[in-house]
Amino acid sequence: MEYSFLETSDEALIEGAKLPLEKGAAIGMFTTGYDVVNDETVAISIVDMNGSVLFSEKVKPHNREDWSACEASGGIGPEDVEEAQPLYELEDDMTEVLEPLEFVLCQHVDFVKAMLDRSWIAMPNRVVVDVCELFRLSHCVK
Repeated sequence: MEYSFLETSDEALIEGAKLPLEKGAAIGMFTTGYDVVNDETVAISIVDMNGSVLFSEKVKPHNREDWSACEASGGIGPEDVEEAQPLYELEDDMTEVLEPLEFVLCQHVDFVKAMLDRSWIAMPNRVVVDVCELFRLSHCVK
């Protein structure tokens, strides 16, 4: 894929600048791998737009017991999450953090939603901005 500055870049940047930064956060997720059917979340963090950590926990997968840390995103292996809670047990804490927000940023929204769904957690009903998609729309020649 070729990268360059597209005329539509200005439009994407202007739309992003309209988001109220004090009412937004970014979600980051590490998983046992990149397959939404067979892999699971092993860590999740929510950071506000000033860089303050609002929520950050390692989580124990409920179906995967063994995976290589080198195939996992973030290099998190089974021994790193032995004592952690499953993600679904942290839903109330996550909801409390996400409730006052107006928008959420993340990479690969569909993947994040699928991984949360696998743990019985729904993505909040907020504006969800996929930063990878914004980059593609504003900088990638088709």
